[in-house]
Amino acid sequence: MNKIFEAALSVNEPWYIRDIEFDPDKKRLDLYVAIHTPWQSSDFCRVSTA
Repeated sequence: MNKIFEAALSVNEPWYIRDIEFDPDKKRLDLYVAIHTPWQSSDFCRVSTA
């Protein structure tokens, strides 16, 4: 599923969507974006829709 959102949002290496959370009751979709680095992966931000 992450690859679908990466393609739709044009998220390219070294960035990637680390996690997706959907809450149908709140009508909320959270996408967690991270970046691959030579030494580690690190979280960057959360993009939310409400």
